[in-house]
Amino acid sequence: MTACDPNQPIRCELNLKKEQSSLKLVVYGEAVNGITQANTRELKETDPQFRQVIGWLTRNRDGWDNYVATPAMGRALVSGTGFTMIIRDESVLVTFRDSSGDPRQLIRQLSTPELAFLYGE
Repeated sequence: MTACDPNQPIRCELNLKKEQSSLKLVVYGEAVNGITQANTRELKETDPQFRQVIGWLTRNRDGWDNYVATPAMGRALVSGTGFTMIIRDESVLVTFRDSSGDPRQLIRQLSTPELAFLYGE
């Protein structure tokens, strides 16, 4: 593997298109009696949302920052082989293991809720 720019680690660490055949999507809803409701489903390669998520990650390989805190729950969670995305209105957090096997956590700010198609807005 070529050397990675530590300021742009997602560019060389997260090769999604070749590794993913399906994704798990969890959408968090309103709390009922204090318990957050969650709707889980599998996104297959043939699903438009699958292609949109992979396309978004492919187009947004730059502009990520290291994130060293415990993430708060977002509006939705997408997980696949070797990575998890926590999607919030204002940011996306990606966790994965780098080529050395070390856990990594990166965040990217959003100017608009670009991934709202995943949670229905």
